Amino acid sequence: MRVADIVKWASFAAATVFGAILIAPAARAADPSFCRDYAAAAVRQFNAVFAVPRCRGGMNGPRWSPEFRVHYDWCLGAPYDAASRERDIRRQYIDACR
Repeated sequence: MRVADIVKWASFAAATVFGAILIAPAARAADPSFCRDYAAAAVRQFNAVFAVPRCRGGMNGPRWSPEFRVHYDWCLGAPYDAASRERDIRRQYIDACR
C-alpha cells in the first residue's frame, strides 16, 4: 500500500468517526413532542405519589420535581431510552408504595 493510499484511508476513517460522534447524540436525543408527553406524565406521577403521605419519603431529587419545565428540559437532552427508564422507575415506585 502506498503512503498516499494510507493517508487517504486514514483521512476517510477519521472523518467517518468524527461525523458519527457529531451526529449520534442528536439522533438519540428525544424530540419536543415526546418530551412534552414525558414531562406531563412525570408531573402526574409526582402528584400521584404526593397524594399518598407515606410515599413522600422516597421522593428525592429532580426525578420527583413537580415542575413540568424541569422534566421537559432534561428530556430534550436525553436519549429516548433514558427518559423511558425514568418514567418506569417512577411507575415502579408508585406501584410499590401503594
